[in-house]
Amino acid sequence: MGTMVAIADPMEGKRAELARDASELRLRALLNHRSLILWSVDRDGRVTFSEGKGLEVLGVEPSQMVGTSAFDFDPTAPMPWLRRALAGEPTTGETHSALGPSWWESCYEPLRDERGENAGAIILSINVTRRKLIERERDRSRAEEREARRAAESARRRSALLAKASRVLS
Repeated sequence: MGTMVAIADPMEGKRAELARDASELRLRALLNHRSLILWSVDRDGRVTFSEGKGLEVLGVEPSQMVGTSAFDFDPTAPMPWLRRALAGEPTTGETHSALGPSWWESCYEPLRDERGENAGAIILSINVTRRKLIERERDRSRAEEREARRAAESARRRSALLAKASRVLS
């Protein structure tokens, strides 16, 4: 009978640990310095995790949400995307929250247990309030510009009509 010898690289485990630590540091840097929220819910929609600087905008502490229903947290924010993720469909959506008030663009990913069954969802929410305010201002400016063009065209037509009437009367 032969002898089998397995040789393990002792550095392989250390490299994996260092890579994991570096990845966690990058994630922490994002969560601590950008208006983001990383959160997860169980299959019933109860928050199991919430972290990120974006929670400050909502006026809540990270642990404050844990254990609460995501559907009850902000009744003004519809949650169709979360319902879809809990049904197993990855999706994205934009939500307005009266808390803040603020706008959030979120990516919803279903979570599966070891049997492949739905176990909840993990969500990354990005505060897009600044972008939404800029879009609103742009839309308001465009509407004002359209109205100014209509008024100018109306004035031009009125002027042309008056000029024509003046020539006829002269």
